[in-house]
Amino acid sequence: MRQLRALLAHAVEAVPHYQQDPYRAWLKAEPAAAWAAFRELPILTRKELQRCGENLRATTLPAYHGDPVENETSGSTGIPLRFWSTPLMQAINNAIVMREHIWHQRDFRLCHAFLRSWLESPLTSGWGPPTSVLFDCGEMAAKSSRSTTPEQQAAWLTEIDPHYLLTQPVNVRALARLALSGRLRLTNLREVRTIGETVTDGLRDLVRSAWGAEVVDIYSAAEYGTLALQCPVSGGYHVQSEAAIFEVLDATGTPCGAGTSGRIVATPLHNFATPLVRYDMGDYAEVAGPCPCGRGLPHLKRILGRRRNRLHLPDGTTTWPQLSSLSWIELAPSIERFQLRQAADLSLSFEYEAPDFLPPADCHNIRDKIDYLLGCRLPLGFRRVESLPTGQAGKLEDFVSFVEDEPEQTP
Repeated sequence: MRQLRALLAHAVEAVPHYQQDPYRAWLKAEPAAAWAAFRELPILTRKELQRCGENLRATTLPAYHGDPVENETSGSTGIPLRFWSTPLMQAINNAIVMREHIWHQRDFRLCHAFLRSWLESPLTSGWGPPTSVLFDCGEMAAKSSRSTTPEQQAAWLTEIDPHYLLTQPVNVRALARLALSGRLRLTNLREVRTIGETVTDGLRDLVRSAWGAEVVDIYSAAEYGTLALQCPVSGGYHVQSEAAIFEVLDATGTPCGAGTSGRIVATPLHNFATPLVRYDMGDYAEVAGPCPCGRGLPHLKRILGRRRNRLHLPDGTTTWPQLSSLSWIELAPSIERFQLRQAADLSLSFEYEAPDFLPPADCHNIRDKIDYLLGCRLPLGFRRVESLPTGQAGKLEDFVSFVEDEPEQTP
């Protein structure tokens, strides 16, 4: 609460967007009513963030935050967003990075490989900052996931044979399938770290089958930094409350209880350069009860995905299809990558990369499994493509809906 008051006092003084009555009034709220009053503040949407532009940038900053740096989101959900951050915010995020390493008891002396859209590095000593600043580290190497095929990535990984791998789930899925088909053998791999996309139980099972390793996921966003870390005990996610206020709200704006899911609205507490007060980026999560690990941080059962990843059913309800839970190796072993798309009329199109067209028997099996997964039958077509489009960050979502959503209600 002290940090939130400092953030909003600065925003009211130095950020044009926040120089209006709701925020000024909140600063005068009595301590006992502060949290309830906070939940009455307007929710900042992605569209509003794009529209506000420079009005969300601070005209001045406390000197100890350092010089602001301009950044941009990956643009995986539309037009990239430009925002400003500070060295102080990066320092907070670095602390969370180290917390995650230590929670999962990684051996810094071993080899770490990174498959990221923007990163290229030959095998070299050290894991890079912040880890190498604090510890003597083993080797690391990085390869761009955007400019290489899964087969090229597999050849590179075979040569390095790392103990840890960090990449996006779409790469993990393709590499695990290569491993199960005998085309990628990693003898040292202890752990697969994922970032940038939703991780399903099916993907975790696939990685165990391929390498006997576990998936450890990180929930982050460029605008926020790292928001939640996977718990080494429960497998759920712990909100990093030192860095952000994290709300999970239902359609009426009411906080969700354990066992229910809603949209994520977050307030990063240390970004004074572009304050984002109650920012709804479009992600959803399911709240969990107290975690048996005893850490005491808020506990999420899972990250569900983005609003555009919700499948719309004929009865008006929505759900997140867990496509990775299906055994794609058995269903259609020739598929390299796929994406299921839903059109405005609720019909589905299964688009896939493969050396040849799927035989009718494979299409029939896929249709039956998708019908079973969804609990209903929607029109479904198949389309083979040379290459599925990915965002600037190399993200490829299993499912995308183009159904126009009803506007979310806000308190």
